Amino acid sequence: MRFSDIESQEKTIDTLRKMVEGERIPHALLFTGPQGSGKTLLALAFANYILCTNKGQDKCGECAPCIKSNKLVHPDLNLVFPVIKKDGKVRAETTSSDFISEWREFIQGNPYGTLENWMHFLKSQTQPNINRKECTEIIKKMGLHSFESEYKIMFIWNAESLGREGNSLLKLIEEPPEKTVIILIAEKLDAVLGTIQSRCQIIHVGPLSDEAVHSHLDAYDIPNAQKQEIVHIAEGNMNAAIALLENTNETVSTEILEWFRIAYKNDPAQLVQWVNTMSTKGKPAQKRFLSYGLFFMKEYLKLLYTSDFSNARLSEEEKATAEKMARIIDVNKTEDIAELIEKNLAYLARNANSKIVFMEMSIQLERIMKLKTEQLIN
Repeated sequence: MRFSDIESQEKTIDTLRKMVEGERIPHALLFTGPQGSGKTLLALAFANYILCTNKGQDKCGECAPCIKSNKLVHPDLNLVFPVIKKDGKVRAETTSSDFISEWREFIQGNPYGTLENWMHFLKSQTQPNINRKECTEIIKKMGLHSFESEYKIMFIWNAESLGREGNSLLKLIEEPPEKTVIILIAEKLDAVLGTIQSRCQIIHVGPLSDEAVHSHLDAYDIPNAQKQEIVHIAEGNMNAAIALLENTNETVSTEILEWFRIAYKNDPAQLVQWVNTMSTKGKPAQKRFLSYGLFFMKEYLKLLYTSDFSNARLSEEEKATAEKMARIIDVNKTEDIAELIEKNLAYLARNANSKIVFMEMSIQLERIMKLKTEQLIN
């Protein structure tokens, strides 16, 4: 996990590299950003760069510290993350060390993974957290001398999971031992204790560029049209893009436009057939369908505001349809449709009956589109 392996975060990488090369490494950093932005990967690359003995403009990767860091087994890279009860132990005695092999496998398989993904990996319905014993262990470990490197690093993934227990780390974060660095990762900055935030240098990591997501997807053998759809739906969230790869057997954009036409025509037989077909698909396919619909409406709304169809992140067929839709669907209707799709995405996430969801949504879609106009989408 090196800086050179990360795309779309050049400005942040340059800042982090200069910290190390100028020997101005903050004692505590808090990496924060939206899902799938690569903040974990970026923070691990930063830790790797600190420990590397042959930085050489980040072209190493072959020195002993780099090899160990890449495998997440470097003795001076301490890994802490939320866990659940371990079989044979009470929860109060369970710490990250009990799940270290599992977490290495999880994060190396998908460094963009979320707490929800981690729970799924553990096959757990219980919310993981970082308990009091873990905090005590953190303080003890950071008080020890480093084993091999000049620096000792404490890496805390999903810092939101600290809760009130994190107050016991305040003194350590504010005045850590010499040559120690504490790196925290958080998706929701406002969920991290304010007392911890105030003691850290905040590193804001933005969403990835479409180009970076597309480049990652080039490793997968899928049609370019479907790849582009995934890029659009993901909107800079690599974790979402990876999840969408599980369902790439069809082009959703064509289905979205067909749904709009069917709903507008309000042919009962055709609508029932469409709903029956959609309801037989799995939840991932249904969510992908609605997610792309939401993306389309957001792009369409931009077009209505700018009247510029040339720079839209849409296919030529979608642009042509959008121009026709502009005669029928205004800003208010667009916002209503987007809200309708977003609401029903949430219903599907809560395992609502998909046949009922798609039928009711199609009826409401027709009502919204025909409000105050009877023009047709041809």
